[in-house]
Amino acid sequence: MGNTANKFLLGMLLIVPVISFAQKDTVQNLESVDVTVSLELIERNSSSMKFMTEADISELAAHDVGELLGKFSGVNLKSYGGLGGLKTIDVRSIGSKHTVANVDGFTLTNSQSSQVNFGQVQADNIVGLCVSSGGLFGMLGSVASQVAGSAILIQSFENVFTSDSLKLRTSAKYGSFGQLDTYLGVKYGLKKFFVSTFGKFRRARGNYGYSYENGLETEFGIRENNDFQDYHYGATIGFRPNRSAKFRIGYRQSNTDQGLPGAVILYNQTADERLMGKDKNLFGDAVVNFSKTSIRFYSSWNYNDLTYIDPDFLNNSGGIDVSYTNRSLKGGVVFRSGLFNNISVNGGVEQAYSNLVSSDSLFSNPDRYHTIGLLGASYWLGVGRITLQLSGQYVNEGNKTAHSANDIFKLNPFIGFFSKQTGEFKIYHKVWYRNSFRMPSFNELYYNNIGNSDLKPETAHQFNYGVEITPIENSLKLQIRSNLFFNRISDKILGIPTKNLFVWSMQNVSTVNVFGAECMYSATWEQNKDWELRSTGNYTYQRSTDATPGSFNYGNQIAYVPMHTANMDVSVRFKNTGMRISNSYISIRYSLNENIVKNEVEGFLTTDASVYYTLKMARRNDFRIQFTIKNILDVSYSYVRSFVMPGRNYLITLNYAIN
Repeated sequence: MGNTANKFLLGMLLIVPVISFAQKDTVQNLESVDVTVSLELIERNSSSMKFMTEADISELAAHDVGELLGKFSGVNLKSYGGLGGLKTIDVRSIGSKHTVANVDGFTLTNSQSSQVNFGQVQADNIVGLCVSSGGLFGMLGSVASQVAGSAILIQSFENVFTSDSLKLRTSAKYGSFGQLDTYLGVKYGLKKFFVSTFGKFRRARGNYGYSYENGLETEFGIRENNDFQDYHYGATIGFRPNRSAKFRIGYRQSNTDQGLPGAVILYNQTADERLMGKDKNLFGDAVVNFSKTSIRFYSSWNYNDLTYIDPDFLNNSGGIDVSYTNRSLKGGVVFRSGLFNNISVNGGVEQAYSNLVSSDSLFSNPDRYHTIGLLGASYWLGVGRITLQLSGQYVNEGNKTAHSANDIFKLNPFIGFFSKQTGEFKIYHKVWYRNSFRMPSFNELYYNNIGNSDLKPETAHQFNYGVEITPIENSLKLQIRSNLFFNRISDKILGIPTKNLFVWSMQNVSTVNVFGAECMYSATWEQNKDWELRSTGNYTYQRSTDATPGSFNYGNQIAYVPMHTANMDVSVRFKNTGMRISNSYISIRYSLNENIVKNEVEGFLTTDASVYYTLKMARRNDFRIQFTIKNILDVSYSYVRSFVMPGRNYLITLNYAIN
């Protein structure tokens, strides 16, 4: 821990010379865009939302969305090896499966695991990223995203309506450990329609060196079976006959092939398992606007195919070669209306069907019908806005080959108060409560090694009080936000990897209490058009404990939830040249719910640095070159015990755009 503290201090010293000038807020409102997913429809005072702009996304040079989400306050990232590896998140310790991810207004669906691998969600085409911990009142996103415990909203370049004749984004990246990454997105638009297409290819050997402490000895090795190769492509057509209606239909597909390196264990550092996947997604929607009412109809079809191979598994057939096919069909309608001067209403209905078929004869053949209804209203008072919402969910579970889980019906309320800005410092308050639940995934219920069809769904109660102030707003703009929150999760289901990141052990903790606080600042100083200095920072405290009466681990911190996390970024730009230093800190965690020394996972600080130059070419043409060094202090660290992360590595990025 002493080494971690020293590196933390060194990282802070890298910031001190420029901290007083600060950075443009990564937690801010996005510019208004003409798109259905509705990042532009987010009201400024709608619960607890944090934003990241396209400029910040570009400067961070992230491999995927998972890395970007790790920069948000309240977000716990689990990364199983970095390059191409599995990345999951949970928001404020309520679990990754309470979080719904929306891309351009359509939910990413996987009922097999009920969580999104953000390591396979590309970052090159993102123009806006939002994390919501409360509600999405007034938006036309999917009903599922409006009733979930938290939501991730992703806006892509390809699915924004545009009237420009041609827009283009292309990038090429080359880096350590055989990293090669290429992306091309093209969008052509006229007054009433647009058509877009994109393609992306990534690969890496992933053979990075690592070290870890084994008693009094330091062991060194090279990561093996950590290669990956994937490609993504898709197209969208949009039609807007007039100001009152617009339509979109699109298709996306991704194919992945990756090794599963497993946990680094002394004398057993290699593995031969592989994971191959194919994701297909067909989606479409229509939005109709009346004088004070907007209605959106949407539907999507998802096909997820996953194959797991372990040639060295000792069994009668000489290894494992098993495939899983998860299909889902979803449709819904949402609306918002301001029929009265001080009252607005919103609501919607969504129906989803999903099933899972496996070549494993021991795995069940489940299917699920999930119906969600939502109705809400906001009333504007002289001092602010009161919002009330009530959702109802009915889940009908079936299993053709074995005992099925019980059917579920739940009512989930939301209530919040959001004040107006007051005073010289523009003080703004928000108080809200949300109730949500999540069904166990098909894996948790039916997987032949760990499934339990009698599992109960998790229920989460979330309470939040937040305040925001803007004490300085001139050439130097300073904004400060803070939140106090309390979450109570009942019948919590925990999954912890055992042999590798595909084979898990399930644990159930009846009750979990989460006491937490977030503090964020952002500052921007612009002397003139040539100079800009920016800084952002956030700190999150989470005391997430087993609160089950009589539990052996009563009062202990839940596995893999750090008590302290922090981020601090600083950037400076002079004309077309810029530099950014990005720091992330995570305190110790425990690999099991038993908080003893041997279960500690050491905390760490990582520092990344990047420099870039943008060449303004002909009208609307930009060329940009960026050089990034990640983990510049060469820290040996891991998010999950024995799944070591890369040491110091570099990345060269070339971007060309027609704007």
